[in-house]
Amino acid sequence: MEVISWVNTWRAIELQEDVATYPSREKFNRSAEWKAQHSRLASLQQRLHPRHEQRLSQLERVRTLATAELYRLATFLYLHRACSTETPQETRSTCIQQALQILSDLDVCTSPWPLFAIACETENDEQRITIFRTLDRMDEERHIGNVFVLRHIIESFWKQQDLQADSGRTGGLKWWDTIDLNLTAPWFI
Repeated sequence: MEVISWVNTWRAIELQEDVATYPSREKFNRSAEWKAQHSRLASLQQRLHPRHEQRLSQLERVRTLATAELYRLATFLYLHRACSTETPQETRSTCIQQALQILSDLDVCTSPWPLFAIACETENDEQRITIFRTLDRMDEERHIGNVFVLRHIIESFWKQQDLQADSGRTGGLKWWDTIDLNLTAPWFI
């Protein structure tokens, strides 16, 4: 959650300021901060606190660790999308595949934010189908309105991606540049 907050802050600063005018020392500090957050995420290992682990069933332990790993992977993708254009395609693809495997293995995804972040990084129709299946399971299990809103926002973003690809433009389309944030947004809890 700390890294997500850091990326949100970074992104907010960049939206409000012209980064090109930063003094080179500030750019270096931001680069060092980015590398520190990247390293933190890359080396993060999911563990349960021993006191809590004893109270959980095996299924609950597996689900909790899988959800934590889903957050880590989504945050890694978000960090790279928001703060760097240098991410090797292989690294992105590996993260996406790992996240989609976790989503497929979970009975139901109970965390909308990582699902949204991962959905915005999908690379092909097969991956999008996995996201749709996950959303369907969420809707069947949870019956809450934010799943419908989440699906609508994801579909809107995918349409923008497809339109960009159809026009011959390639590149890193960012969800925050294309989604109308004045619409009702899902609660990411």
